[in-house]
Amino acid sequence: MGSGFKAPDFRQLYLDFTNAAGGGYSVFGKEVEAAGIQRLQENDEVANLVVDPNDLGERLDAESSVGINLGVGFKKGQFRSDLNFFRNDFTNLIDTRILAAKTNGQNVFGYINRESVYTQGLEVDLQYKVLENLDLSAGYQLLYAFDKDKEDAIENGEVFARDQQTLETIRLDRSDYFGLENRSRHTLNFKAFYEAPEWGANANLRVVYRSRFGLTDRNGNDVLDELDNSFVDGYALVNLSFGKTFFKHYELQLGANNLLDFQGSNPLASQDNEQLINPGIQLFARLNIQF
Repeated sequence: MGSGFKAPDFRQLYLDFTNAAGGGYSVFGKEVEAAGIQRLQENDEVANLVVDPNDLGERLDAESSVGINLGVGFKKGQFRSDLNFFRNDFTNLIDTRILAAKTNGQNVFGYINRESVYTQGLEVDLQYKVLENLDLSAGYQLLYAFDKDKEDAIENGEVFARDQQTLETIRLDRSDYFGLENRSRHTLNFKAFYEAPEWGANANLRVVYRSRFGLTDRNGNDVLDELDNSFVDGYALVNLSFGKTFFKHYELQLGANNLLDFQGSNPLASQDNEQLINPGIQLFARLNIQF
């Protein structure tokens, strides 16, 4: 059991960054997000603004938290497993949020305080050394992440939404509340690492799956609910790389990310400018030199 305190850092306050190599998404710190959005709009790079412009540039406060973890581990021979249960309660959680969708299909991210939040769930980690040079590992996380104030408002019957099929306005119940943005209920990963010391070579396979998650509130009730149309379906990313060392000081690495060619569409982009949220298969090569 522990308690923590974190003040906003330089990145969360003043970062002004666009990742051209990663598809063109942008991230703005709280103090510069209003100017950053204005600049993108003037350059016709914003397809859809998904926040109230009056909320841009609001003060970002420090966060505090109390966490409880209960873990148990088991090891026998070359096999090891760990199981961890957790519950974290946050005050003024510093969280990321989407500010806008860009015309290139990527998003603009910023930071926000969430006044009263909790996360809870469990984590499972498995490791097994199949052969002397082959290691396998896998992990799973079950996550529930909710805003306490929004839960209370729903329980009190104060939150409404319009059904897109019937166009009726309905009162939301607790089962309609999905939770915090950009959190998947289920996340799985698998990794296989093989090393051949006699050849100075290695291979690494990694698979990451995340289940369905929502990007932002779209129906104006300030709650990510099942009637919002900002959800991304679950998907898996498969990455593969090979490494080879030459003359002790040179290491060449070749690989491919997203071998299943997942692309998906960005639900925040305008309907007449539908764009992909992932550029597809990415090939790469790296050369490391050590002296």
